[in-house]
Amino acid sequence: MRRGTNPVLTFELPEAITISALYITFQQNRQTVLEKDLTAVTYDKENIITLPLSQEDTLLFSELEPVWVQLRLRDNLDNAIASEPMRVNVGEIFKDGVI
Repeated sequence: MRRGTNPVLTFELPEAITISALYITFQQNRQTVLEKDLTAVTYDKENIITLPLSQEDTLLFSELEPVWVQLRLRDNLDNAIASEPMRVNVGEIFKDGVI
């Protein structure tokens, strides 16, 4: 992922579930930098969660270290699930800010 861009992140779940709560947390240096919830994503019939990020979102990340991403969700049966943390490298940009 590159700072100042608007990527679309996709996450594939191992099986179809009905999601009642969802948080996608982005951390750098063990600090939460960004968090998105169920209202920010789409979830399709192929078990794919899609999360668009804005330029403002990616400008929150430093290119000096990777971002760690984790999904936590609760299904309609009240089961709580957490993904393994995922490492995402952050690329630099020469001109900072939103364009």
